[in-house]
Amino acid sequence: MIQHEYSYNIKRLGAGITLQRKLSDESATFLTYSVENDRLNISDQFSSDLSKTESLHNKSGFTAGYSINTTKNVFEPNDGWKWNASLTYMGIGFNSKYHYLKMTVDGRNYLQFMGNWVLASRVNLGFIEPLQGDLQTPLEDRFLLGGASSLRGWGRNAIALISKDGLLVGGNYMAEANLEIRIPIYDIFSGVVFADAGNIWNSALDLPVLRLDTGMGLRAKSPIGPIRLDVGFPIGENKFKPQFFISIGHAF
Repeated sequence: MIQHEYSYNIKRLGAGITLQRKLSDESATFLTYSVENDRLNISDQFSSDLSKTESLHNKSGFTAGYSINTTKNVFEPNDGWKWNASLTYMGIGFNSKYHYLKMTVDGRNYLQFMGNWVLASRVNLGFIEPLQGDLQTPLEDRFLLGGASSLRGWGRNAIALISKDGLLVGGNYMAEANLEIRIPIYDIFSGVVFADAGNIWNSALDLPVLRLDTGMGLRAKSPIGPIRLDVGFPIGENKFKPQFFISIGHAF
């Protein structure tokens, strides 16, 4: 798999094996072992923060996860909630270059009111911390925010820590929250108004300033999920720079 970002490109080659157990009709847990070889191509403009990053390295480790879903409609959830949590320990065998712990938690809630209106909300949290004396986490596994399913006042993965050279390098801690009201309009068409908040930071001791946005959108039902058009506006950025997104499926 090839991943293209503003500051780097990453080529991933790997494999994994997953054991999954269904706990009930609504919940499940899993354990995955994965091994990966990554080739990281970094812009020549980088210095300091990334100067010691190797361009080719192995990673190997375990991920445990748990999920629960009480919603009834896959494409148009209008009641219930979802939770997904995962914990990764990387640095087991195969000459793993990096040793770290990574955790993510994603919670979503849907509440129907005023007939067919839906209040949808999400909280998404994550951290990654180096272990065994490592001084940094791998660039390609750090957190980035912004885009059609994140903070919609910014472009894809545009919210991140910035190196001395002005390039985006991600962060070790992440928090975001999303809220939108989904409003029926006519037949297959509906609209939304939304607000998003969140940011990226590098230490548990930091107190980041939240990035905020608001906006609106239009939805059209289709057999593969709603076709979505959103426009988001950053708040408090001293500039008027709307972001437009066209995609399939709800933002969350």
